[in-house]
Amino acid sequence: ADGMLSVEDHFGFTGSLLLAVGQPSGFAAWLSKDVDEAIRRLPAAGFKAKVDLSENRQSFSDLELILGKAKFSGSIDSTQPDGARPSVLMQLTGGEMDLDGLAAFASIFISDKGANRFSDRDLDFQIKAGPVSALGLSADTVDTALRLREGLLEIDRLSIGGLAGASISATGRVKDFPQSPTGKLNASIVAVDLKPLIDVAAEHYPDNAVLKGLASRAAAYPELFQDARIDLLTSAADNGDGTTGLALSAQGNAGASVS
Repeated sequence: ADGMLSVEDHFGFTGSLLLAVGQPSGFAAWLSKDVDEAIRRLPAAGFKAKVDLSENRQSFSDLELILGKAKFSGSIDSTQPDGARPSVLMQLTGGEMDLDGLAAFASIFISDKGANRFSDRDLDFQIKAGPVSALGLSADTVDTALRLREGLLEIDRLSIGGLAGASISATGRVKDFPQSPTGKLNASIVAVDLKPLIDVAAEHYPDNAVLKGLASRAAAYPELFQDARIDLLTSAADNGDGTTGLALSAQGNAGASVS
């Protein structure tokens, strides 16, 4: 740390902070027992930033955050105004991410027990990263803008580019997140040819009958999924008995077909 510390009247610190952890597992064990396994598995972690810290506001600018191989830059601004709900604004831009990096990043917001770490405050979250690889799939870019308000998750923007030649965009609104999520998600898939995405998905999920059938049709009719646009509507509703009902509808066109 390097900066100016104020202890008169009200606590405050303005300056720069640097934290580098070479063994997150050992540091996490020393820091707290309630640290997700995703963090413990990281080979390294840390951050540096210009900070302005006070009792009612904590600002991190020119932030560099490292979670294993994943690196982010941006800013975080947390406020606790008198008489109002606390809030956090997070804006980050990152590079390459793999499954471990995604899991570690997600654990900042949701614990491995499914608890929302920001349940006591509002969260505005914007992130861009790429390439991103997970579950056998890789995308060139991921761009998101989310808002979380007392269990209400609003997806203002979710854009995935370069996913085996396809682009996906989505918006949505989900209540009771993350414990019992219900709501709607609208998504669109656009591609010059969907066959590469179908083939990759079918290869990594060979037991999925739908993907297997689509891959067979794509192999038999090479132009079937060209110039494709598919609009999806996914909804989840409480059945009233502790279970959640899911529904999916799709329409669009590909090749010479319209559905």
